Amino acid sequence: PRPRGRPPTDTWYNFPSGTTGLTYSASFAQGAKVRTELYIDVGEVEKNKAIFDLLLAHRQEIEAVFGEKLEWERMESRQASRVAAYRPGSITLPSDQLDPLRDDIVQRLLRLKSAFAPWLAQAVATL
Repeated sequence: PRPRGRPPTDTWYNFPSGTTGLTYSASFAQGAKVRTELYIDVGEVEKNKAIFDLLLAHRQEIEAVFGEKLEWERMESRQASRVAAYRPGSITLPSDQLDPLRDDIVQRLLRLKSAFAPWLAQAVATL
């Protein structure tokens, strides 16, 4: 636990999807960007890529619900995959600019959940 009165030092937060290995996340990424994502890592490369591919097959429906284009990152050289939305932002912004950014992150996470929830159980069940 961090000492009382100190700000958090983590640059990311994870939120469960209800399906093991599929996590919603918000993070400050390199290049002064904020990333909200569905992170796919059920522990096996082949299963991760199969889940990613199944979700990718529903890209149009998922992006329609989310309300904007997403970055589909299969990440061939890594175990995990991700589907993310990026926007400008930095953890070093003044607090008066971080508050609206935080609100936007929460809204994006809720939209990700709405967009992906119908497909997650189906994706895992096909493995």
